[in-house]
Amino acid sequence: MAGSPTFRLFNTLLATMVAILVGFFCVRLKVVKPAEGHLKGLGFFIGSMVFPLLIFNTVATAELHSVNYGVIAACSLGKVAVMILTWLLAYAAFQPKRSQGQRILTA
Repeated sequence: MAGSPTFRLFNTLLATMVAILVGFFCVRLKVVKPAEGHLKGLGFFIGSMVFPLLIFNTVATAELHSVNYGVIAACSLGKVAVMILTWLLAYAAFQPKRSQGQRILTA
């Protein structure tokens, strides 16, 4: 049970939710004050150092023989469909009196 994918997913989601709640309560209790710039350094650290290293570690240690390419294809197709739908909605709704070239560029 401890190594099952469902258990690992639950643990990951639980840890994520706990981290979000800790951050929420730190701001609520005014331990961290975003208006005073307390999160600027943390944002740089996460965005420029930790996240790229996490992605590199995940890719470098991936077991490629166990990758389910069907899942990757399904996720990619879903993302492409949402991107195209969003672009079409923006093209149709964003200032229709502009020229077609400007609408394509801004959609």
